Amino acid sequence: MITVKVHGLKELEKALNKLDLDLRKKASREAGRKAMEPIAKEMKSNVPVDSGKLRDTIKVSATNAPSRLKKYSKKASMIASANVGIKSKDITKTATHAIHLEYGTKNMAPQPFIRKSFNEGKKKSTIMRFRKELRKSIIKFANKQAKRKLK
Repeated sequence: MITVKVHGLKELEKALNKLDLDLRKKASREAGRKAMEPIAKEMKSNVPVDSGKLRDTIKVSATNAPSRLKKYSKKASMIASANVGIKSKDITKTATHAIHLEYGTKNMAPQPFIRKSFNEGKKKSTIMRFRKELRKSIIKFANKQAKRKLK
């Protein structure tokens, strides 16, 4: 899992905190997912394809779940990630060999596609995209909240 921590967004944080809790969570998750979509798209284009099963497991996710947040940071309020090889109840949608391709084995040379998709140069653009998407999400959910209050 690849994650990006964002700090120093004081003006957006203040605007986000004006939203009701449920809308605040939705806004941050939506922005996180949209910020990570280009990374997932690049991972899909870089992954070595045999059957396509591994490529089909690449997904974007975002969570506000306290149990997940505790694992990464005491300050985090949302985690967005591009995941590959996710385990699923449907065994046909699981591909556990991503780690072997990424780092290689004693019998196979590495074929990195995750790190290649998210290198140092892409961190800044992902953070900038998150800011942009968060601003859009705050506006969208502030309008939704205003309509809610009118009822």
